Amino acid sequence: MQGKEMLGIMLIEQDELNSRLSEKWYLEESFLYHRAVFMELAELMDCFNWEWWKKKKEDKENVIIELIDIWHFLMSWVLKQEYYQSTDKNMDMVVDKIYYTYKLVKSNFDKNNCSKDFILDLIEETMKYALDYDLYRTTKNFFELLLCIGLSIGDLFKYYIAKKTLNKFRWAMSYKHGTYNKMWNGEEDNKVMLRMVDKLSDKYKIETTHDYFRLYDEILKRELIEYYNKEVIANG
Repeated sequence: MQGKEMLGIMLIEQDELNSRLSEKWYLEESFLYHRAVFMELAELMDCFNWEWWKKKKEDKENVIIELIDIWHFLMSWVLKQEYYQSTDKNMDMVVDKIYYTYKLVKSNFDKNNCSKDFILDLIEETMKYALDYDLYRTTKNFFELLLCIGLSIGDLFKYYIAKKTLNKFRWAMSYKHGTYNKMWNGEEDNKVMLRMVDKLSDKYKIETTHDYFRLYDEILKRELIEYYNKEVIANG
C-alpha cells in the first residue's frame, strides 16, 4: 500500500471519528484545531527533557504518542479548511496536496540536522505557525518532525489506526464496566499498545488495506482485551 493511499484512508477515518462527536463538526466554531495542535506540540516538547532544572529521561514512546495526537488534530484542521471550506470538495486533491508536501519535505530532509536542539527549535517554530493559522507550514514542519524521529508515512498510518482501535476499546470497556483504567501495571495503555502493534507488524505480513484493518480491528483488539482482562481487571 502506497503512502498516498494511507493518507487518504486516515483522512476518511478522521472525518468519521469527528462525526461521532458532532455530525457537522466542521461547522463548530469552538473546535479550534490550530489551538489543539499548539497544545499537543507543547506536550511533545516536554518529551525531550528541555527543562534543565528537572532530571528525567527522554521517552521515545511518548514522542510517538504525542505525534499521533497532533496528527489527529492536524488532519481535522486540513479537512475543515481544505475540504469542507472549499468550493470543490475534492478529497483526492486534498490527499494529493498533503502527499506532495510530505514528498517535498522528504526530498530535502537530512537526518544529520536532527539534533535535540534542532527538534526543539522546530517544535517552537511549528507552534508559531499553528498560532498564525498557517496550515501549510504547520503540516510541512510536522512531517519534518516525523522524519527526525525516524518515522515514515507507513509508521504514522500504523500507529494512527492502532490508536483508533485502542480508543474503540476504551469506549467499549467504559460502557461494559462503567469505568476504565488507562494505567496498566503502572504505565499508560498507549505504551502497551505501541509495543503490541510493533510485535504484530513484525509477525504478520501486511500488503493490502484489508490486511491492515484485520490486524488492528481483529488481532490487536483481541490482544488488548486479553491483556486488559488478565493484567488490569484481574489485579484490581
